[in-house]
Amino acid sequence: MVTSNSPGGSGGRHSYLKDGAVVGAVAAAVIGALVALFLKYGPEGNDGSDKVAGSPSSVATLPSADGTTPAPPPSEETSSASPSPGADEPSPPGENGDEGPGGSGGAAGSSADPQSPPGPVTSYLSDLDPVGGLGNYKHTGAATVQRTTYGNSVIFSLNSFNGGAKTVTYNVPAGKKEFRATVGLDERTESGCTVFFQVSFDGNPVDSGFTLPVGQTREVVEKIGGAGRLTITVNGVDSPTGKVNGTCRAVWGDARFS
Repeated sequence: MVTSNSPGGSGGRHSYLKDGAVVGAVAAAVIGALVALFLKYGPEGNDGSDKVAGSPSSVATLPSADGTTPAPPPSEETSSASPSPGADEPSPPGENGDEGPGGSGGAAGSSADPQSPPGPVTSYLSDLDPVGGLGNYKHTGAATVQRTTYGNSVIFSLNSFNGGAKTVTYNVPAGKKEFRATVGLDERTESGCTVFFQVSFDGNPVDSGFTLPVGQTREVVEKIGGAGRLTITVNGVDSPTGKVNGTCRAVWGDARFS
């Protein structure tokens, strides 16, 4: 029969065994809890519950034998893709909307649509110097014929003191094909005036001419046909009765080369 030397008699040994079992159970519980926390949160303390099983990021990294923690294997999400061949190479001119030879954004060698040529430039007789001086009793500027004002007109003032035909000649500007004018008597002309009008190229009348009284107009359109000079002629046919100094104002309204 074994006797115990510890205090409390024969029950002392059983007390030690009981206490040791309790301590071991507590230690095992603590270690188990730590392992469970480690496996759940991982070495960085992140909750790994949403990670896909079997993926590299869901595998816990345990310390190595020398106490260091090896780096986790690279994740497919963080690995950079290898650049594809030619990704950074510049595209050849003319592709992808770049400007290439002969055009922008189109096929190489293409050109912009040609612009339409400008229209013919008008040359008014009022802006030209007549041949041989200022002309016979004429002036230039605005004149009103049948309630229409023509700002670039050639005007002849005819009366009983300067009877007979009056002519003015102009050089035809290079490249002009046509002569145009609106012909009539100025609204300030007194009733009873009638005037003869005629057009000539290089001294040759284009026709027999025409006469106009107050209140009538006529459009003149004549092809130049390569002529070098234009001559316009006016002649007073009738003047107001009893008006010795009655004035007839013959107008070539907006007379021009085009």
